[in-house]
Amino acid sequence: MVRDLALELLGLHEKIHELDKLIEARFREHELAPVISSMPGIGPLLGAEFLAATGGDLSRFPSADRLAAFSGVAPVPRDSGNVNGNLHRPRRYLQRVFYRSAGNSA
Repeated sequence: MVRDLALELLGLHEKIHELDKLIEARFREHELAPVISSMPGIGPLLGAEFLAATGGDLSRFPSADRLAAFSGVAPVPRDSGNVNGNLHRPRRYLQRVFYRSAGNSA
């Protein structure tokens, strides 16, 4: 039983490796791949996560401040009348990309 589980685990590792290569190849085909890869700590896999989290269209973010607010790394309170606090739900996947890229570049 242990042997069967070990073989299954090895097979899963191989599938993950193949998927990583496919994701990397698809990312390199994207028009923004050179720009995203130039950011510190972001390689092909994190770059693909970045594209997925932003929808692949950076024209939605005219400035870095807008991207930071969208991702939740620089939350801005939106108080209005009787409503207080930050009502915007941050994009956790994008926060994860920024967190991991900071760790990779350190």
